[in-house]
Amino acid sequence: MIGTGAETCSLLKGGCNPERTVDDGESWALHRHGNEGQPRVYRGTCPVDSLALLTIGLIVVCCVAVALGVIVPELYTVAIGVCFRAGVGFFAAGLLTLLLAPLRVIRKEDSLVLEFPFHRHTVPLCEVLEVAALSYCWEFFDLLNRWNCLPCGSNARFFCGLPSWSRVCCAVVTGRCFWSFIFCVEDPIEFLLDCQRPLDLNSRFVTVQKVLVRKGESLDSPKVNTFPRGSGLHVLEQRGRRIRVKFECGAGEGWMSYINVAGRFLIVRRASSTTPSPGLIGASTISGSYGTAIELPAVTEPDGGE
Repeated sequence: MIGTGAETCSLLKGGCNPERTVDDGESWALHRHGNEGQPRVYRGTCPVDSLALLTIGLIVVCCVAVALGVIVPELYTVAIGVCFRAGVGFFAAGLLTLLLAPLRVIRKEDSLVLEFPFHRHTVPLCEVLEVAALSYCWEFFDLLNRWNCLPCGSNARFFCGLPSWSRVCCAVVTGRCFWSFIFCVEDPIEFLLDCQRPLDLNSRFVTVQKVLVRKGESLDSPKVNTFPRGSGLHVLEQRGRRIRVKFECGAGEGWMSYINVAGRFLIVRRASSTTPSPGLIGASTISGSYGTAIELPAVTEPDGGE
């Protein structure tokens, strides 16, 4: 179990706030769908792009080896050996990719359970430091740097799983050396919503990029307007990732998404320096803005995010 004092502070690099406020946040996901105490199940997917990269690498190595064998006949036997070793390595790496992809991720009230083909791993929520959504490889290194993990820091922390760079994948950072996890689920947005506590309707929010507001909750309803980054607003109602908002500029009310299809938060809450932001599932507060444990950097979408 990770504490909230000096023990946790030593895990983080300077500028990070390890305060936690977990109260009802860890059970809210189970109650959001009206299933009291029933676990939420998310079907895992295999990172096909990782397998594709392995295949391309194998083909390149074999082509280079065969070309050298043709150009230099003395190296033909060596080239055959290289192709054989590359094939064995590809098979082993492909099998490892399949074995490290969880079949199901189960969100219980006090734990996360990852079911792999031949074993399952239970992570108590009190040991979760951060739940993150990753779309690019540099975001994973940002995660390592934030938690001062090797090779970006001095803390040894090993990850089980393989990322996907063609879609949003999820990372669960724990306080243990063995293991933290990277995995893909069929609906990462639903997973994020179930992990994230409901928005505080009494707080003031600010958009972090250009957003599109519609007249109704449906994405097919008429457009009301688009608002630039930095627009202040108040949340009047929340239904999943769709929220009914009122902008401070007096432009009326409407519906928008506060998480876009890429898993990015479109709004942040300006919290005071003395009051920690709400956390979730036992995770630490990393930044002073809303969306604390799910660290999602903003992206630029010229036509507005939905």
